[in-house]
Amino acid sequence: MQQNPAETLRDIELIRTRTQQQLNHFWFPLMLFGGLSMVSAVVGAVYGGPAVGMFWLIFGPLGGAATGLYYHKRESRLGVETNPVPWIATAIGIMVGCFASGYGGGVLDLPVLSTLGPLLSIAAGYLIFGRLARSMAISVSAVVLAIAVLVMWLLGTPEVTSQIGAALYGALTFFIGFVSRRREVGRA
Repeated sequence: MQQNPAETLRDIELIRTRTQQQLNHFWFPLMLFGGLSMVSAVVGAVYGGPAVGMFWLIFGPLGGAATGLYYHKRESRLGVETNPVPWIATAIGIMVGCFASGYGGGVLDLPVLSTLGPLLSIAAGYLIFGRLARSMAISVSAVVLAIAVLVMWLLGTPEVTSQIGAALYGALTFFIGFVSRRREVGRA
């Protein structure tokens, strides 16, 4: 029995949608980097800004490598690959933005740059990740967190804005990853 063209197009769209859903499981990096962000908030509160820089200098690339390995294995198992370049470029942009603004703000004695720069770099990167992943939750959380950090700074808590911001980013990112993982397990 032969399908009409409209049914064939609907079937193709259904297959495309299912494949996209299988590829866009972003719970792993959200939970990993959410957890790392929460730990970095503690490191910052206990040891100060330079220790946070060292923390991310070590664990940022390790987290990136773990994420790359996770997606490589997942895509190999599914038999479908996506272009990793936009994801890698965004991750590198986040790291460069964080280190340049954090270190640069410290060297130039500009607390606004050293405090807000890294957090706003992360928000901008997550906004891009939200677009790449077609996730409204990630995009909206990036904007909300950026606004929250700016409000904290303006309300006069610059000395703790970076730790509170990192904790907020981490908790919300981890939560979104957790919810995403639960949905993935529920669909399986």
